[in-house]
Amino acid sequence: MADNTIDWGQGANTNNIGWGKSADNTISFGDVYAESWAGDTDIVGSPAGPNIIFVPNTLNGFTYVDGSGPSAAQSFTTAGSTLVANITVSASTDYEISTTEGGSYSASTTLVPVSGTVATTILWTRLKSGFVSGNSPFNGSLIATSTSATTRTIITNGTVTVVPASISTTPTSLSGFTYVQGSGPSGVQSISVSGDTLTNDIIISGDTDYEVASTSGGTYGATVNLTGTTVSSTDVWVRMKSGILTGATPVNGTVTVSTVGATSIEVTCAGSVTAAPPSTLLTDLRGYYKMDETLTGVTTVTDSTGTYDGTLVGSTFDWDVNGKINGGTNNLGSNPSGHGIDLAQSWAPGALAANSINMWFKYDTTRLFNILFSKSTTARSVGDTFMDAYSESDGTMNFEMRSTAGIMWIDWSGFPTTTGVWNMLTITNDNSGDAAGCTLYLNGTEYTTGRNVIADALGTATGDNVAVPFSVGGYRASGEPWQVTGDIDEVGVWHKELTSAEVTELYNSGTGIQYPF
Repeated sequence: MADNTIDWGQGANTNNIGWGKSADNTISFGDVYAESWAGDTDIVGSPAGPNIIFVPNTLNGFTYVDGSGPSAAQSFTTAGSTLVANITVSASTDYEISTTEGGSYSASTTLVPVSGTVATTILWTRLKSGFVSGNSPFNGSLIATSTSATTRTIITNGTVTVVPASISTTPTSLSGFTYVQGSGPSGVQSISVSGDTLTNDIIISGDTDYEVASTSGGTYGATVNLTGTTVSSTDVWVRMKSGILTGATPVNGTVTVSTVGATSIEVTCAGSVTAAPPSTLLTDLRGYYKMDETLTGVTTVTDSTGTYDGTLVGSTFDWDVNGKINGGTNNLGSNPSGHGIDLAQSWAPGALAANSINMWFKYDTTRLFNILFSKSTTARSVGDTFMDAYSESDGTMNFEMRSTAGIMWIDWSGFPTTTGVWNMLTITNDNSGDAAGCTLYLNGTEYTTGRNVIADALGTATGDNVAVPFSVGGYRASGEPWQVTGDIDEVGVWHKELTSAEVTELYNSGTGIQYPF
């Protein structure tokens, strides 16, 4: 193509169109050939047009939570060749563009070619701030345009999510829960729980060994629920359950704080159950009678301590399988005068000896004298060693002690006369010989209603006549037909003044306890 050429000028570059006398009769356009034109009818080549490179095709994962935009930026690449104008890169409504990751973002940016070329350039885009989760998803695009170049597009996809629920708990561990075996539950401790942006309740859950409550003195159970989209710092109370044995020590457990959409928090709990010390009820115990004999005709009343068995005096008597604890006596009131259960004489409480007597009783009927226990052989008079406790049909409870020198007599009003109900009576006496040293307990609590000292002149004479029997359920004195009409169970006698704590232990919240405690 040395002849018949036309110069096709483009700046410093020259493209030639060759005609005719080339060996294959072609028309050529510069150095680039797009198509061929054979003979007089085919085009062999054409000049290259403006071209834009815009990658990748898609950008996904733009995201942030409500109120925290914009999203993190992602990069994309732009380049161009044979350009006749600038490249304009623009974002759709929800996105924005920058030339640097940490720079200023705007709706578009312009790339200026040099000699028709835009070198490979990294740009950045992100999802704008200010959107809310309720309008998700946010799908858009990036567009690159330049005169005479094919428009290029990158698809963008993003979301705004709700702020996740959050919970916090202080502290995250509790220790020192403890009690003596049989006396649980433990003392209580608290954790402080709070939460924000909640869609469900916060649930605080105990486990096998621990339970929770909304107040320190409230009802404890498996769970406590805290309600609201926001929960300010709230105390929840924790304790170790009752009924755990010493063999389970250490008692390690977990209280779990949880809600939908938040990571659960586990509060570790550590505790122990210690063995109960020997009961002080064993000290100075002189006899304990469970009254669990069950066979008709049995007349021996077993002392569980093994020393002082008692004897049933009287021909008509039943052992009742329905005692307070296991069996008990029944139908004592049908015995004639002079009958009851005689306990061993040599240790029976004397008038001036420190002593305590405890028993459970249940009346079948009320009467003038319901004798619970006595110590007498003759008529009640000064000079006779004598002691008794009895209730009357009007609710008066009497306790008398007589010695060779005088008498002490106290009564109380409002004593229970309801039939068919078990009650626990405890009478304690110090060795002072004064009424002030005598205390009556009903169902584990000191009883003072209507307390009236009728006589307080017992004196200091020796009062323990070992020849006088101590009898449960009636008088042993002839001519005194006053037996208890009802049941008696769990009789204990001590040669000491029981403390209020020991009486509480015997009552055991109304359940009672048996020797050996």
